[in-house]
Amino acid sequence: MNTSSSSIYQPIDRTSRTIRLVRILPARDEDPDTISCSFSTFELAQCPPYVALSYARGPPDQGYTILVDNKPLIVRENLRHALREIRKKVYPSTISVNNKPLVIGENLRHALREIQNRVYTSYLEPWTCSSKKHADPKILPKQIAWSFFWIDALCINQEDVAERNHQVNMMSSIYSGATLVLVWLGVEGDYSSLAMKFLKRLSNPLIRFSRKQLDIWSELHQGLADICNREYWTRLWTVQELLLARQLVLLCGTDLACWSGLYKLGRRPRKLKTFGTIDGWDAMAALGRKWNWENDRHTTFRRAVCSWNLEKLGCSDTRDRLFGLLGLFEQDDLGPMGLTAADYSKSAEQIYSDVLSHLTRASTGPASENWSFIVALMRVLRLNEGEGAEARIAQLRMPVSPLTWPWLSYGGPYAGEANSIETRPFSML
Repeated sequence: MNTSSSSIYQPIDRTSRTIRLVRILPARDEDPDTISCSFSTFELAQCPPYVALSYARGPPDQGYTILVDNKPLIVRENLRHALREIRKKVYPSTISVNNKPLVIGENLRHALREIQNRVYTSYLEPWTCSSKKHADPKILPKQIAWSFFWIDALCINQEDVAERNHQVNMMSSIYSGATLVLVWLGVEGDYSSLAMKFLKRLSNPLIRFSRKQLDIWSELHQGLADICNREYWTRLWTVQELLLARQLVLLCGTDLACWSGLYKLGRRPRKLKTFGTIDGWDAMAALGRKWNWENDRHTTFRRAVCSWNLEKLGCSDTRDRLFGLLGLFEQDDLGPMGLTAADYSKSAEQIYSDVLSHLTRASTGPASENWSFIVALMRVLRLNEGEGAEARIAQLRMPVSPLTWPWLSYGGPYAGEANSIETRPFSML
């Protein structure tokens, strides 16, 4: 984000549920390489259909300039690539007439796009593939309303801490309210296009594959492994974005595929008859979380912190390992820990101390569950390492037998005795 961002962003009313949406504009003849966008502001409950982008920001780099309302804004390379590919989808040089491609001129293309935008921003479901009230998540939509997007790096003024707090606390509503969540996996790799086309076909429940049909299995295997090992799957914020999405569509390079193709690859490998395995633990972990979330609504915030391996997921701000999950859980679950909202004015150590104080005062749940959660919390916030780690660890008193912690928490034979068992100082993690 550059120093002129304050002139780009008009203040948002933080007493309301207001968000910015961005429109990607057509390429300018005098500078076709530069991405141009414009902002619109809406009350969340009155938004037109919009697409929420889910992506990995990527490492800090030299930065690339885009124009927002004709003012320069610096973005990272991965987002620039995503915006370029999306612009190609929004303003294609060819249209389909009776399922046949037809090349058209720029002026006609813009006219048709404006007509389409007026149709699809009339608060109607932006699907032409189905007359159902809600689009089938197993079918790739034939037409997506590409008019408005919500992209965190653009739609939130990252330099305004108060606005950042306000918008982050609304992200669960933003992603769950999006017509679809577009997952940007990155630029095309050697065989990723082949893999994306395979996933697109795999979404069709009527298609079956045999070994004879997979003569190009070696290249396909490499392409699938490439997709499943993208940086996207290692990012913390994608956890919430994937779990809350009503409809998920994958975009890698120029290729679109439905989430259900990847889901089928991960959940039912035997039915694929592919005679091999895909090395992509992070993608499979994301699939597992999505499946468990949709089929087991009893997951609590504590269990998520303890079992989702959050410390292994990347984020630019350690505090986001907690803030990135708050929107998934009810206040009844978060309140006893004092985690009612994201607050970037607090350090990671302050957040940890506040949670510890709330748990001590509330004494909610078995003691063993609190211990397990506190240890996991230290790891997630990276407070079990670096300056002050030994002192924080020494303050804790853990059960003599760590093997009993989960047993005590979930109704084992020692349930109810957690608060009376012998404890001793905990010296190492």
